[in-house]
Amino acid sequence: MRKKNKGWSEKSKQGVSGAGNSQWTGGRCVRPDGYIKVYSPKHPHATGRRKSYVLEHHLVMEKHIGRYLTSTEIVHHINGIR
Repeated sequence: MRKKNKGWSEKSKQGVSGAGNSQWTGGRCVRPDGYIKVYSPKHPHATGRRKSYVLEHHLVMEKHIGRYLTSTEIVHHINGIR
């Protein structure tokens, strides 16, 4: 006799993450304070759930200067828009 499936697929039991998850939003989400977080698990300064998110404005500045930001550097928004 087969066991009944209680609405959960085998994939959901395994905890599918990333693009394979039905709730995947493309790796971007907005924090309550308005800042955008980007999924970047290999970034050395990644934080958040499972250490996999980096603030988008930090990534933009790092790309502009060609290196990672140090812990003492602060990125300011010229127009105040987060």
